[in-house]
Amino acid sequence: MVRILVVDDEPIIADGLYEELQLCSELDADVYRTYSGKGALELLARHRIDIVVTDIRMPGMDGMALLEKIRASWPECKVIFLTGHREFDYAYKAIQYKGLQYVLKTEGYKRVISAIQSAISEIENDLTLHDQMDNLSKRMDVASMFLQKEFLKKLLDRLPENQPDRFPVPPQDSMPGSVLARADFQLYGIDLDIDQPVLMIVGRLAPSLQSFGHSDFMHCCTTIKLVSEQYLSPHMHLACFPDEQSDMIILAQPKKTFEQAQKADPAVSWHHVALFVNETLELMQNAIRTNLGCTISFGMGSAADFRKDIPQTYETVKRRMDVRIGAGEEMLMTENTSEPEEIPAPLETESHWKMKSKTDILSMLLDRGDRASFDKTFDSATAILLNTKDKNNHAASEAYLSIALMILTYLNRWQLHEKVSQLVDPAPLVNADLLSTWQEAVQYLRRMSSLLFNIQHMDENKRATDILARLRTYVDNHLGEDLSLFRLSELMYFNPSYLSRLFKQLSGENLTDYIQRQRIDKAKEMLEKNDLRVNDIASAVGFGSATNFGRFFKKATGITPLEYRDRLSADKAGGGKAGGDR
Repeated sequence: MVRILVVDDEPIIADGLYEELQLCSELDADVYRTYSGKGALELLARHRIDIVVTDIRMPGMDGMALLEKIRASWPECKVIFLTGHREFDYAYKAIQYKGLQYVLKTEGYKRVISAIQSAISEIENDLTLHDQMDNLSKRMDVASMFLQKEFLKKLLDRLPENQPDRFPVPPQDSMPGSVLARADFQLYGIDLDIDQPVLMIVGRLAPSLQSFGHSDFMHCCTTIKLVSEQYLSPHMHLACFPDEQSDMIILAQPKKTFEQAQKADPAVSWHHVALFVNETLELMQNAIRTNLGCTISFGMGSAADFRKDIPQTYETVKRRMDVRIGAGEEMLMTENTSEPEEIPAPLETESHWKMKSKTDILSMLLDRGDRASFDKTFDSATAILLNTKDKNNHAASEAYLSIALMILTYLNRWQLHEKVSQLVDPAPLVNADLLSTWQEAVQYLRRMSSLLFNIQHMDENKRATDILARLRTYVDNHLGEDLSLFRLSELMYFNPSYLSRLFKQLSGENLTDYIQRQRIDKAKEMLEKNDLRVNDIASAVGFGSATNFGRFFKKATGITPLEYRDRLSADKAGGGKAGGDR
């Protein structure tokens, strides 16, 4: 779904085009409006916009000045100028800008919609990296990326308790024996400053591609890195490297364009950095889906100190992504994404960080809710148990206790003992002697892990259902207010596009369709009261004018509000029911 902003200092023009675009079934778009260039900048400071349709001549800030501001903050945004005949020469000078079109105001709505469709096609084409992929071998050295991975991965490792200060500040750039030095970054070609904060981003591929071959994995890594550079590098220094076979880590620092603003107001600067990165991640999701044919979720943490905060920030972001909502695909989550109160803080144990290879994989798959892959790995990990008759076999005991400890760790971390003990006795997790054979032990472990997946599924559905109920309740109680995706996403702490997809996934209908239906139903209810004016009804259901409300109502029902009221009166007199709905 693309985001379209209509900008015009004449409300009748802005409102009319806004309503027309909202009701256009040919566009899968989230539409917004404002009446000045300043208003447009305020909105662009909070969210990414894909297409701006703006009057070229406006008081205060005209279209050309607005274009310059858009290019500085959101270079991928497409701009469509609305012009008059006398402004043609003025508009022609702007054609040199990429992603820019102009439409004469006299050409009408159809021409504007055609220009928007053309801009959408450009956006879709921009997602395809054919030219960049052809030159990939010249621009990227895969071996270098994996060398960087080995070095940077050390920054993310869990800190031992006896090393609270893992990265002491070195007295000089290349001090022998220093844990972290600027020379190390230069050696590995990492364009980051160890003395500056860094944003931590974790990208996670869809479960369907978490078990692909090595060559496919390398192709995914290089593509994700190329996408990251294309969309983030204009404003950010980057380091991109794979973590596990389904995660990609992106470390980002602002370039001088942001650093200069930071000197004036550090808080505003870092807010803009986080906003730019968060909104750009959605474009990266689209590009990755287009070029790899798979989905990817992103989680972003707050600015972290290289020497102190990186490991904890990494674990926090990964944990937040493990708390999925609904299907959990193509998530966009930031540090402000709220976690339900019933989710407890993790209780980390020493054994959690010392799992064997297969148990590590099982733990990861359990955390991510990938049941199919878990079952396959579980079969491999328990094969020794099924093939062993001697209950005192040490190798079998090690295999059992390793898996049991993984499950016990999960129970501890999510505080599930009470919930699980009502269905399955957890005592055999710490005492294998309670099970008579290894075959019985495998059945027990399988039953226990299946129960955990079932609990996961129920919790995910409950969180999703709660969010759906909260969203519907807010919409129903605020029909006369701003119900844009921007506003709703800020209330729910989700990316607008993800919130829209989540609502469609859970309810089976588009969020915008639900809002429009509720507004129509409320309007019908109010039209039954003859003492209410149409202007008052229009305002109560979120329309600035009776004219726009009338157009909206007629398109939805086939008749005008007054015709609907007249039919109600006639039907009441004749004992029937008002018609006209399509």
